[in-house]
Amino acid sequence: GEEGPIQPPVGPNKNYAKAAGQHWPYAPTLFGYIQRAMPFNAPKSLSNDEVYAVVAYILSRNKIIPEDQKIDQSNLAGIKMPGKDKFIDLWAQQKDKPY
Repeated sequence: GEEGPIQPPVGPNKNYAKAAGQHWPYAPTLFGYIQRAMPFNAPKSLSNDEVYAVVAYILSRNKIIPEDQKIDQSNLAGIKMPGKDKFIDLWAQQKDKPY
């Protein structure tokens, strides 16, 4: 849960642009990243329940959800991430997709 040389810090840090609450536009994206890449020494080894627990921990440390809120498939997509509005949909702006 501490800032390292690669990963952003778990807790809120307004001076660090990649704090988890600001770095991910959608909570399911955070879930997918953790599911595929964590833990660092054994990627893809966590169960879905463990990934939900890690996501809940990160979101609570970033003050996005209460500490006691449980995260699962039924409520993950409804979590509003504070950094969402900082992302730009370039395809929507260009009004033309490359495929």
